[in-house]
Order: sequence, then C-alpha cells, then structure tokens
Amino acid sequence: AEQAKILVAEVEENKLGDKALDERWMRWYACNQCEQWYHGKAGCALGWACWKTYAGRPLETSTRRVEALMVLGNALFMTGGERGGIDPESAKMALKVYEVALAVRLKHYPWDTGNIITLKGN
Repeated sequence: AEQAKILVAEVEENKLGDKALDERWMRWYACNQCEQWYHGKAGCALGWACWKTYAGRPLETSTRRVEALMVLGNALFMTGGERGGIDPESAKMALKVYEVALAVRLKHYPWDTGNIITLKGN
C-alpha cells in the first residue's frame, strides 16, 4: 500500500500525465509483476488502505477520492466466500460503495460518462 501511495504522489507532484498515473494507480489493485488483480484478504486490505489514503481529499478538486471508492468496491466484490465464490455480505457492501461512488460522480463529475456508465453497470 505504501508503495502505491508513494508512486501516485510522485505522479501528482511531478505532473507526469495520465498514462503514468494509470500505470501507478494500478498498484492499488493489481500485482506489478503479473498484473493479476488482488483478491480475498489482500485485495480488501489494499482497498481499505486506498480508501483511507484518499478519503480526506476534497471531492471538488480530486478524483482520487472517488477512484479509491472504486478500488474498495471492487476489492469487496471480489472477496471469495468459503468455496472461492462471491461472498454475499461483501457483495452487498460493494454495492453500497458503488452507489456512493455513482452519486459522487453524478454530482461532482457529470461529464465523466465512461465511469458513470461503468458504475451503473455494477
């Protein structure tokens, strides 16, 4: 989590652009080596760490906060149950997180239609 936080901060401070940001933001939800998404307890831990890192940012000036909600929602949704399937309680929490993320996008970033469509699909 600390590595992802540092890498994203470096992009923001040095204004390295969207491509660099996308590549480094991926560290919150996928392995740098194999690019496989984290799941289970590791995914949830990173999802919560991501949310805690960006939760204090103002919505009007930073999309990181709502993007952190998406990382958390995806991590919760991909938490496996006893047999590796979807855990119903985690899926319910994920849907709540997606609902909040959608409301925030609609209110503060209505022009961001790609992410709004994605959230409506969840």
